[in-house]
Amino acid sequence: MKPIKLTMTAFGPFSGSETIDFTTFTENGIFLITGPTGAGKTTIFDAICFALYGRASGDNRQNENFKSDFAPETTLCSIYFEFELRGKLFRIFRQPQQQKMTSKGTYTMVPSKVELTLPSGDVITGAVDVNVRVTEILGINLSQFKQIVMLAQGEFQRLLEASSDEKQEIFRRIFSTQLFDRFTQELGEKTRTLDTSIRKQTDAIAVHAGAMDCGGDAELFAMTQAESIDVEVLLTAAEAFVKSDQEKLANLELKLADLNSLRDKLNLEQIVATNRKFAALEDLRKKMAVLLGRKGYIADQKTKLELIRGAQQVSKSDDVIAQLSAQISEYQREVQECQNRLPVLANTMRQSQSALHEAKLREDVKQTLIEHRAGLETAKSVFDKIDRCNTELTELRKIRERLRKNEMVLQKLKERSGVLTLCRDAQKKLANMEQLSLLCEKTVEHAKEFAAVKEEYIIRYDRFLSAQAGILARTLEDHTPCPVCGSFDHPAPAKLTEDVPTQADLDETRAQLDALSAQLNSLEADLKTCYRQINYMDDVFDFDEGEILRHPAKITAAKEACSSQVAALEQQIHEMEQEIAELTGFASIDNKYNDEIAVLEEVAKITNLLLKTNSDLDNKKRQIEELREQLTVGIESAEQLKAEIAVTNAQIIQIDEQLTATTQRFMDAKSEYDKLCKTVEISRSKMFGLNNQLSLAQNQFQADLNIFRFPSREMYEEHRALIDKASELEEIINSYNIACTAATTELNSLETELEGKEPVDADLLSAQHKELTTRISELNQQKVMLAARVKINTQAVGSIRERYNGMSKLYTQYKDVSELYRLASGNNAQRISFESYVLASYFDDIIALANIRLGKMTCSRYELRRKADREKFGRASGLSLEIIDNYSGKARHITTLSGGESFKTSLALALSLADIVQMYAGGVVIDTMFIDEGFGTLDDESLNAAVQTLMSLGEDGRVVGIISHVSELKERIPTRINVTPTKTGSTCNIIM
Repeated sequence: MKPIKLTMTAFGPFSGSETIDFTTFTENGIFLITGPTGAGKTTIFDAICFALYGRASGDNRQNENFKSDFAPETTLCSIYFEFELRGKLFRIFRQPQQQKMTSKGTYTMVPSKVELTLPSGDVITGAVDVNVRVTEILGINLSQFKQIVMLAQGEFQRLLEASSDEKQEIFRRIFSTQLFDRFTQELGEKTRTLDTSIRKQTDAIAVHAGAMDCGGDAELFAMTQAESIDVEVLLTAAEAFVKSDQEKLANLELKLADLNSLRDKLNLEQIVATNRKFAALEDLRKKMAVLLGRKGYIADQKTKLELIRGAQQVSKSDDVIAQLSAQISEYQREVQECQNRLPVLANTMRQSQSALHEAKLREDVKQTLIEHRAGLETAKSVFDKIDRCNTELTELRKIRERLRKNEMVLQKLKERSGVLTLCRDAQKKLANMEQLSLLCEKTVEHAKEFAAVKEEYIIRYDRFLSAQAGILARTLEDHTPCPVCGSFDHPAPAKLTEDVPTQADLDETRAQLDALSAQLNSLEADLKTCYRQINYMDDVFDFDEGEILRHPAKITAAKEACSSQVAALEQQIHEMEQEIAELTGFASIDNKYNDEIAVLEEVAKITNLLLKTNSDLDNKKRQIEELREQLTVGIESAEQLKAEIAVTNAQIIQIDEQLTATTQRFMDAKSEYDKLCKTVEISRSKMFGLNNQLSLAQNQFQADLNIFRFPSREMYEEHRALIDKASELEEIINSYNIACTAATTELNSLETELEGKEPVDADLLSAQHKELTTRISELNQQKVMLAARVKINTQAVGSIRERYNGMSKLYTQYKDVSELYRLASGNNAQRISFESYVLASYFDDIIALANIRLGKMTCSRYELRRKADREKFGRASGLSLEIIDNYSGKARHITTLSGGESFKTSLALALSLADIVQMYAGGVVIDTMFIDEGFGTLDDESLNAAVQTLMSLGEDGRVVGIISHVSELKERIPTRINVTPTKTGSTCNIIM
């Protein structure tokens, strides 16, 4: 990368626009930037670094401090930078976020802006996109740029004086060797994990050994309870013990089989069963003798049961005779009662007929009363109309009063609707202010999140680019040209680090960044829209929409003022609603009265209703007077009319009731007389039929007595009384028959089964059987205990064997991994960790190259050497430096160098570091180097040597810029940029 042109506007101490043409320095290869302290020499480097990466070259200078204090407040701070890479021209414009005075005299925040113009003419915008693309183009990130291109003031001497730990941290960041440290940490974690696993396996073996049943074997028990168990010896002894128990178990099973066979041959149960059958046979024979003795008694009971069943059949005819006789007697009594009542009913019927004739003679009087009542009803209708009119008149008066009250309420509602309109406007403004406040908070939060994701993306992209050389190096083959440098030899290809993000990872982070950027832009647009809605009708805020985020206090104050206004209006509305509630009695007001136009419409309706009601009142009064003129003379009031109508109605009702009662009495008497005559006729007819049925039933009864062999009615009555005991007799007979049948069958079966057999003595056989059973039980107990011990010990031996085999594998791994961890972690003779060893290799390359330059600058007096001996107090070693003084032939500590010697050594080391980083960066082209200060400590000879060293860089095609106020450098470096401070800001001019 070669700088072409740099234009700084209102940047740092430069109040105006300063342009530096770097093409004028390419011929000499080296130029000087000089000027008094504080004039702004380092600011030129800051401008280049800010243009490329958006950051200053030093860590103590921040972006928000870039704008010149000397520049007009209407001028914007910006940087324009052109640079060339591999023959292609790139242009970049960058403007930091800053405040600017508007034409109105107010301040507005101008957002940051960046544009990168590619050689093709394409323009890339957005800080994140431009930073990523610049890193892609140059092939190095900001940290590497500051190490190999722009050696900031005081930065390159830090490496010389740093301890091993500090150098390790510096080199780790430059060469990305974190992978080796992570590898060491993973080895340590693996070692600890394996050690824990081995301990767990050992503990598990002890648990399984303790669970074994040693069965009184003292030697085996001692092995299982030992503090440190010899697993091989324990397994041998345990397996032999288990095998012995298995043999004992097999012998026990053989003995049990023999004893069970012998016990089965005794067959005690069968002998006991045969003896029981002989006893049962004797009992059955005795039972049969008892049953045969009762045979005569059962025959008598059968005869008695047959006579009872016959009496039961005869009783059916006897019951029919009794039933028919009872019915005939009932009809005879009914006929006699009817004949006694007929003369009385005939006399009552004659008297009712006479009273009915007299009642019919009063029909003429009733007709006259009905006509009189009709006239009275006509007068009553007039009085009713007058009453209705009076009621309507009263109701109209109430309506008029209600309308007048509603008119008053509507006036109050009209006033309330006006205040409601003001309150709605204030509430809408308050809602907009609350939305504005919320949007401010969200915008600030999203801006922070956007910045965090942006930083993460840049870091991951840096790692991605740093790994490209390693990816390319993996494809290199011997005797095949490198696609970057063209060399056929590849002595030290770049290493590929692990944990490198992929292109997909970068795309995902980039997509997240774009989404956050879109959300942030949307929030800013919503913020401005909300601001315009608030400031549309009246100027609430005294700042522009671009300054919203700078005035949270003003927004809060305006929101509180608006909130107070809303509260006051709501209190006024509440008081009005209370007054309206007292007038109406309603707890709430209909929403339609919130509109002032609706209230005015209601007022117009009430006014029209009042006019109509007054008109209706006058009409009702006239109608009442007309009705009063229609009334008959003599009836003064409705009460008098009602009394007259009531008397007339009572007389009519009396006549009707008398006629109805008389007619009813006559009809009832006649109906009852006819009914009695009919009843006598029907009863006599039924009696005749029942007498015929009775004669037939008596004949059937005599026939039944003969059939069932009852010589007399007395014998029949005797057996009829026993009908309830028939079931009991039948059950006795059936039970006897069943018992005889069952006993006979069982007796025959046992006699057949026991034919040719004799009873046997079971006591002797029982004793033998009991002895065998006891022995079998004892052996079974021994078998269960032995089988349980075999099972427990077999499982324990299997588990111990499995754990021991697993532990052997783990221990083999543990020995290998723990030894690797010991070496990689620095627990070795040199106390050098794996990462330090790798970094030491890089450091050796840097020292070899630095000694070439240091020899030229010190006339071969000094050379650097990496200390091989161990650090004290257990500190990490391998990256410490010492200086070899060839004049004395002795090694010295770095801190013994003088100021000038220290500068030359640091410069040689820094230049070599830049060359090595560029070499390992893979394809990175750095044509420019800037060095800031440090030459003031050198004498003339050393200064001349240092300048010659830097000029040698220019001979290689590099452009070297030096910042210094040392006057001697002006004589040695004719091409320079003079930075001159003034009261209105610094200026630059180029001297060739």
